[in-house]
Amino acid sequence: MIVILITSFLLLEALPLLQQVGWLRFVRDQAWHPVQGRYNLMPMVWGTLLVTLGSVLLATPLGIGSAIFCQYYAPPC
Repeated sequence: MIVILITSFLLLEALPLLQQVGWLRFVRDQAWHPVQGRYNLMPMVWGTLLVTLGSVLLATPLGIGSAIFCQYYAPPC
């Protein structure tokens, strides 16, 4: 419920700018310079996705290795 409220608040606050600029220009403009009226969201989206992928690739083997160690090799407490 909180995520829905946060998302709706952000969309309501950004709606005037998105109506003025347009969705396509907001995502595909040349660069991110809001003062100059240029918006490009895609580098930030790609950066977020790549950081998330890197963290999953790093955390998955560590988590599985920790679970195997705790189940089979760690002494009982």
